[in-house]
Amino acid sequence: MLHEARHKYSDLSRGTRRILIATILFLDANLLGTSNGIGLLNIVDTILGGGVPDDMVWLLQVVESLTAGFIIIKVFFDDVPQGNFRTIALLTSPLFMILVTFLTLDILLSGLGEGASFTLDLVSVATGTLTWSSTYLAIAHRTHSNLQGPEVWELRPI
Repeated sequence: MLHEARHKYSDLSRGTRRILIATILFLDANLLGTSNGIGLLNIVDTILGGGVPDDMVWLLQVVESLTAGFIIIKVFFDDVPQGNFRTIALLTSPLFMILVTFLTLDILLSGLGEGASFTLDLVSVATGTLTWSSTYLAIAHRTHSNLQGPEVWELRPI
C-alpha cells in the first residue's frame, strides 16, 4: 500500500509534487496547527511533554506557512511553461506573498483568540517612495558623473 502510494507520487510531474507539498504544509500550518492546535509541530510538542515554548510552536507554523507560499512561487518560476499565465503569475507573485502573509497572520490571530487591524496610509507610502527614490537617483547620478570625469556646475539665469 505504501509502495503503491509512493509510486503514484513519483509518477506526478515535478510541479504537481511541489504544489502538493506546499498544500500539505499550508494546511498543516494554518488549518491544523494555528487554528486547532493539532498540527505536526503541536504533536511534536505533545510528544516532548510540552517542552517546546508555545511561542516557538506558532512561530514555526508561520514560517511553515510562508514556506508553502514561496514553494508556489518557485513552481511559477520553474515549472509553468512560458506564456501569459506565467508572466502574470510572476508579476503578481509579490502580491501573492502579501496575501499569504496576511492570511497566515489572520488565521494565527484567530487561533490565539486575538484580533488586529491595520491602516495603510497610501499618501504616506507614496510620498516616502518618491522621496527615497529621488534621493537614490540623485546619488546614483552624482556617482556616475564622478566616474566619467569632473563635472562643471554652471548657473544660468532663467
